[in-house]
Amino acid sequence: MGAQGFCLCCWQEISFCQVAPDQTVRFYHILGYGIAILYLIVDLGIDISTVVHYFVDEQDAYASATIVIILVSSYVISCVSYRMFKVDRKRERSHMWNKNLKLRIAMHVLPLALLLRCIDSFKYALKSWWAGWQRNSSLREHYYQLMLKENVDCALLQLFECFLESAPQQVLQVSYMLGWVSGENTMRTGLSGYYPLFSATLSFLGMAWCLKTYKNIIRKVQEDKANIGRSGDCFIFLWQLFITISRISMLSAMLYLSWYTLVAMAIHILIMTVSMLRTENHMFCNSDKSFDLGTASFLEKLGNNLFTTIFAVVSIFTYIPLNDERGTRMRYTCYYTLCFLENLLGAGIWVWIEGTYWLLMVVLCLVPFSFGICFMVVYYHGYHPMGHSIRNSNDLFENVQEENGIGDGVGRGRENGMRGIEMQEVST
Repeated sequence: MGAQGFCLCCWQEISFCQVAPDQTVRFYHILGYGIAILYLIVDLGIDISTVVHYFVDEQDAYASATIVIILVSSYVISCVSYRMFKVDRKRERSHMWNKNLKLRIAMHVLPLALLLRCIDSFKYALKSWWAGWQRNSSLREHYYQLMLKENVDCALLQLFECFLESAPQQVLQVSYMLGWVSGENTMRTGLSGYYPLFSATLSFLGMAWCLKTYKNIIRKVQEDKANIGRSGDCFIFLWQLFITISRISMLSAMLYLSWYTLVAMAIHILIMTVSMLRTENHMFCNSDKSFDLGTASFLEKLGNNLFTTIFAVVSIFTYIPLNDERGTRMRYTCYYTLCFLENLLGAGIWVWIEGTYWLLMVVLCLVPFSFGICFMVVYYHGYHPMGHSIRNSNDLFENVQEENGIGDGVGRGRENGMRGIEMQEVST
């Protein structure tokens, strides 16, 4: 999953973030979508080879866990994608049952929702490019708006795939490699022996790049948000990279010691789910800030709670606020304090139970985490796209929400795309 995650995010960012201001799709954008689709197909082969690798090494527990992770994450992504699809049909007031609808449902059941979204983006980009070639500005802008909406959806689903599929697999791989150190597992000879190490390295880069890409996309589709500069991109990438390294290192060490680590992870998810539900009032695919969650139906509340739980699972590795309301500074402080205590406890348990290579494990759990926090502070202090630096500690995180309202960003980004589509349909 590692190579796919990194490369797919790169090509998605090329395809979307560099689209010209005049809403013109270039040929290299289409090429980017094509390569992203290719890597999604390659990813399936990588997942299969990983499972086979575990079975060949007689690591049935790791192989079974990998299969469960792949299936559960894939169907979660399909459920989220299908929910977006239903919202779109409701807005479009479409109730037709045709071959296109049957194909979409089949792709979600398989589940290949992310591949479907990438194919749709590729299709709309190609149609927009062709309409521009024929100097049909109305159709060009119409398909551009459709591509815009699909890109926002695709970016969110890719974020889920990175942190629901790639990150858990990364924990398994690093835990497996710890067996090399203790002698429990034998490293293969030749290049194939370095496959887990190569995959792990690319996964670390891919997860950090994925979140950086999403932050870029979610700001570019909101007209009231300034874009992130290149220096800001660099600090976001380093911030997420070092936090991810420390979290996965700690979780991998604990999983290597005992599978009861899964219980501790479940407790973390429960704490974060309750916290998000109490402090971040948000309705999935709804950007209306005046919306009262208390008026929602039972099924809407249930779906919203499950959506919040997904972000709580992601919070095992990184925190993504659901809205851009005030109070993000306190939420960040509480979250990273909790993670630091978890990492500190994990390092202590390793020293107490395992004892070997204790200094290396303490360094991996704590030093990258400290670097990540430092890069986050530097980013918000001098490179946040507010147009000015934040000068004191009281104001340091006051404007965090200007960038990190992930849930609201999705709603407004998709709403902007749908609004553009409706305007084009009226004009045509």
